[in-house]
Amino acid sequence: MRSVIVVPILALACTGGAGGGQAGAASVPTVKATSYPVWYAAKRIGAPRMKPEIVLPAGEDAATWQPSGDVVASLGEADLILINGAGFEGWVRTATLPTAKVVDSAKGVDLVEIEGPTHSHGKAGEHSHTGVDPHIWADPERFLQQARNVHDALVKADPAGQMVYDGQLGAVERNATDLVAELDPVLAQLKERSVVANHPTFTYWGKRGGFDIPVVDMDPAVMIPEETLAKLRETYPAGTLILWESRPKVLDMDFEQDPLPGFVHVVLDPLEGPAADGQYDYFAQSRLNVANLKQALARPIPEADTDAPTEATPAEATPDGASGEAAGGE
Repeated sequence: MRSVIVVPILALACTGGAGGGQAGAASVPTVKATSYPVWYAAKRIGAPRMKPEIVLPAGEDAATWQPSGDVVASLGEADLILINGAGFEGWVRTATLPTAKVVDSAKGVDLVEIEGPTHSHGKAGEHSHTGVDPHIWADPERFLQQARNVHDALVKADPAGQMVYDGQLGAVERNATDLVAELDPVLAQLKERSVVANHPTFTYWGKRGGFDIPVVDMDPAVMIPEETLAKLRETYPAGTLILWESRPKVLDMDFEQDPLPGFVHVVLDPLEGPAADGQYDYFAQSRLNVANLKQALARPIPEADTDAPTEATPAEATPDGASGEAAGGE
């Protein structure tokens, strides 16, 4: 298949045409993305014809990051500006961007409304999660809709590259289908259990599986306040899974008695940003999340025995933990 694609790529790269493009391939549009999931979609679909750039620095949160004036100006020079949409990149609402170049990857996606109190955690400062949940990429089928929107934008901007973009989208569709086949049986099990999350990162898992994942806002970087601990113990039964978007401090504390006896901690990757080494892959990390959740569900439901501490050993997916064949390698 690769030999069939290479010949037209080389021929088309020499034809010239409109758009900033890259050196030696003037017909290829310059593409910049404001967050990881949409950049990953563009990277997969555009390869090897074009290479999108992500303006979000590694380690920053796209929801709270504020770009400099120079970054905003550089976006205006691109042929396409890809955003996650659904209100994820808050700064986009007030930035002066050429609207004709902006591609909202959330267009046509079935979005979920959530409610949440105003709170503060990490570098984000005080904020609220009430409104549209922008974490649409957690559901592989919704992410696939984002990828299709990116594909359509690339084809419109670069019709000569459609053969490449169509083929690469097909590979993404196969990856998404395989991931759905792994995820759905696990969500069916999760539906039968009590589950909460520290952040509305996986709300779309619940939407997909036909159940709610309530959010108890907790900052993983600090010890959980006793008031919140008491609420958890009083509200949720033994065996409740707490989905964390990063390793919580509570797992690293040395307690004489577990503050959350009977709870199962599951550390998951929010799929929001690449590692600094550039080896991060959406599908590989998603499969790790599914594997970690499956492992947690397979554990015996612990008893909420306050006299006997339970061992809180999480399954954890980290950007450095990707193993096996990355799904993005097609």
